[in-house]
Amino acid sequence: MDNDNKIVEELLKNNNVLSFEKMLKQKRASGERSGTTIGNGNIIAGGSISINQPPAIQQIMVTPGEQHITDAQAYEIKELVRQIVVLEAHVKEKPRGYAAVWASFKRKFKCTKYQLLTQEQFDPAISYLRQTIGRLSRSVKAKQSPEWRKRKYSFIHTNVKKLGIEQERKDYMAINFGAESMKELSDRELEQLYNWVAKLK
Repeated sequence: MDNDNKIVEELLKNNNVLSFEKMLKQKRASGERSGTTIGNGNIIAGGSISINQPPAIQQIMVTPGEQHITDAQAYEIKELVRQIVVLEAHVKEKPRGYAAVWASFKRKFKCTKYQLLTQEQFDPAISYLRQTIGRLSRSVKAKQSPEWRKRKYSFIHTNVKKLGIEQERKDYMAINFGAESMKELSDRELEQLYNWVAKLK
């Protein structure tokens, strides 16, 4: 392109259009080609387009074999993970979703897909998931006990009075839960109110 520009500049000086065309013909006849690169390395040259295609990316698919868990075992693991997600949604203020629970499971057992667990890993995997369910279930039972609610009531009453925010507490409950009394709140709502008061301390 630089050579073409020099030719054009020279001819414009001499106002010699015919010579310009002649020189370009001579240049093309000599086999020289000017090209313009566009896109991802594609080239336009002499009216032709040369397409530079990137190499294809090959994906390696791993199919479970006899050394891996069966479909029935995979289903059992999947069901336990579902139970964990349900329990966390009931117990935790910031519960994990399916993706996060699966990610933790895969890190624990160093696998990219749970279907690729080996038979030797199956029992430890089931034990790990059931222990998690056990911990969450104990939290659920603790929340369902009358003592748990009494402790929350006591904390909220004491700190609301100390902070002088009784009206704010009522407004918070009315806006967020449509409730006037703490006894109307579900366990999760009571936990939310408790956390709100705790942050104001």
